[in-house]
Amino acid sequence: MIAYLRGSIKYKSSIPKKDNFVIMHSGNIGLSQDFSSILKAVNSIKYQSSFYLVFVGEGAGKELLEKEINCFSLKNILFLPYQPLDMLSFSLSMADLHVVSLKKGMAGAVVPSKVYGIMAAGRPYLAITDRESEPAQMALEFKCGLWAEAENPKEIAESINWAMDHPVELGEMGETGRRIAETKFDKNIVINEWFKLLENLKV
Repeated sequence: MIAYLRGSIKYKSSIPKKDNFVIMHSGNIGLSQDFSSILKAVNSIKYQSSFYLVFVGEGAGKELLEKEINCFSLKNILFLPYQPLDMLSFSLSMADLHVVSLKKGMAGAVVPSKVYGIMAAGRPYLAITDRESEPAQMALEFKCGLWAEAENPKEIAESINWAMDHPVELGEMGETGRRIAETKFDKNIVINEWFKLLENLKV
């Protein structure tokens, strides 16, 4: 997987070392995500060399994101292209912590489905959203991730620092997410629930 990613990197010439903490945004790089707050947060973390922030994907917001990164002069950022479906589980598994972000006021209007893939990969995530958003509610209810208020770089930085300092607890969150994905959000389970709902509507 590392050799494959080495050939895929377009933005930087190196990949995270084995002992680097990897924070990942995987999926569409759009205009509804709170990337500015994430960049401000990681810029405030003292030990910049101890982690990488990896963006996997493309989208309408990528050019603006790259400009913001240059303004901060951040060096520990990697951009990777969308990964083939047969490589997605490996790509998601590279991260120690995923970030799932939405700007304030977007809760309900946009529901990031990437959360389910992250959970299935056994990885924890940091929801950077309004508290009432689905990713935040799932992280807090199932204890499969963390939550920080959207557009609050201080809270985001505190959450990332906590995650880097608590690898055991973070691993447990990932395991919990995997278990929830298998027992509650598996495709067959969801389809059966959907059919039950339709049957009840016929009565």
